[in-house]
Amino acid sequence: MMGAPRPVSEALAELLNAQKVALLNGDIEGLSKIEAPLGRAFERLKKHPISDQALERIQKSARRNAVLLKAAQSGLNIARARVSDQMSAGLTVYDAKGRSQFTSSPASRLLARR
Repeated sequence: MMGAPRPVSEALAELLNAQKVALLNGDIEGLSKIEAPLGRAFERLKKHPISDQALERIQKSARRNAVLLKAAQSGLNIARARVSDQMSAGLTVYDAKGRSQFTSSPASRLLARR
């Protein structure tokens, strides 16, 4: 026998908390699994209004997660820029006497062993 469906406010609170945990842990796969159920829960909210108090709690959680999402996006952009800089920065080589020399390596130039 199936029980009564969970209240939409409860489902949203649980999903938003799971999203927060995934964001804080950098769990990209977990975030992708939450996306569809969260969308469905918000659709249910349109059809099943909740109390003002419950709505305020949901809004607070959603705003917190938006801040976390923005921070995660910023972190990814910084990491992407660093990797790009490192790939185009160049190469330090050493001669037989151990002296180092920096050589620039344009991104379009590839080295190959023949």
